[in-house]
Amino acid sequence: MAMMSAQGRRWPWSMVLGTLLLAGCSLDSLLGTEKLPQDVSDPGTIETPDGAGAAYRGALIDFQTGFHSVVHWGGVLTDELELRPTASPGRDEWVDRRYLPEGDASAEWYAGFTYASLQRARNQARHAAELLKRYAPGSETLVAHMYTVQAYTEIFLADLFCSGIPLSTLDFEGDFTYRPGSTTIQVYEHALALLDTALTSVGDSAGIEHLTRVGRGRTLLALGRFDEATDAVADVPDDFRYEISYLDSFLMAAAGDPRTPWEYTVGDREGINGLDYVSSGDPRTRATLLGTDDLGRPVYHPAKYPRTKPLLVVLASGIEARLIEAEAALRAGDVSGWLEKLNHLRRTAWTTITPAVSGPLADLEDPGSDAARVDLLFRERAFWLYLTGQRQGDLRRLLRHYGRRQEQIYPVGAYTASRVAGFSYGRFVDLPIPASERVSNPRFNGCLSRDG
Repeated sequence: MAMMSAQGRRWPWSMVLGTLLLAGCSLDSLLGTEKLPQDVSDPGTIETPDGAGAAYRGALIDFQTGFHSVVHWGGVLTDELELRPTASPGRDEWVDRRYLPEGDASAEWYAGFTYASLQRARNQARHAAELLKRYAPGSETLVAHMYTVQAYTEIFLADLFCSGIPLSTLDFEGDFTYRPGSTTIQVYEHALALLDTALTSVGDSAGIEHLTRVGRGRTLLALGRFDEATDAVADVPDDFRYEISYLDSFLMAAAGDPRTPWEYTVGDREGINGLDYVSSGDPRTRATLLGTDDLGRPVYHPAKYPRTKPLLVVLASGIEARLIEAEAALRAGDVSGWLEKLNHLRRTAWTTITPAVSGPLADLEDPGSDAARVDLLFRERAFWLYLTGQRQGDLRRLLRHYGRRQEQIYPVGAYTASRVAGFSYGRFVDLPIPASERVSNPRFNGCLSRDG
């Protein structure tokens, strides 16, 4: 059995599985550029080993698109990125200052693309898994990969969007089953079930197994099941990294092309509560000064993402696994274990920092109170995981499980990144589900809540 590459070569399934076994930590080695044809009417076109392979690669390409959007809008919605002032308020500005009412027509632009990308990737992965199971015997590891990809799309939906996300399905035989809105917790629980299923068929692929285990740990944190989270990631090694590369990205827009200018700046104490990503001088969030904006404010580009191609963005890593263990230790009251996990990373993971640093980061000291320890933990998470699609989920977890209030952790007060005076940050800390869902899905009645 074989599948077609973008160049027309036939790839034996054993070669694809060998790639997973040997590398396992990069999506790119598994991708061609072809996608499953749109609106295929002849089942014979896809109900073959080659068709299953095309569906598999198509799901990964769709996932690339969705993840890029999560990194983008998650950064703008939180304190990671600030918008540069524009001549008039625009849709990006509405996200940056959190003016995100449900039913607003602009939701079709700022939320619609992200929502559609993630739902498309979710269903494409689901469809590809069924094709692989039926028409590509021996591809169990690839099936597990598809379950994990599907789960990550649901994690992203739960992180970014309001409670009430419909997990409708494009069924394998061609029917579309509409679902009512699921609560944020229900979406995380569904993602966890997919990850559990993935682990049953991951085979000998260490890379996909580690990706799945980190995903489980991330989801269990979101659910407040901290002891289970640390167990989930215990076997993930420090040096594990699953990266996704992009040849075109909003993060590359500072490369000097006037047609695609860098429209943002690295956040620095945005809206009182924002972290000091720039002024801290921390090498993990080092920034490159590009000049000033229309209001004379400095414009910074994240130095961890050089303006060259390809751009590598980490989806899951051993660093994240150790941070999950640190959080679980803190929740269990093991302060010394919590601090040792954080300092272990500062002593060993400095070699992953871009641009490179010359040696380990200095050890942290116990700040002495529960609240300050939580602050320090989430600061370390923010700096290690900067602009990798994690910050929005972290802030909402602080609301859900740590009793923090929106005005304590999201930017607040006067909004200054606009040439139009008088704006303040809004109250919404999630994206609304776009109106197109209400139009197309008879079982969807809108967001269930907007309280984080």
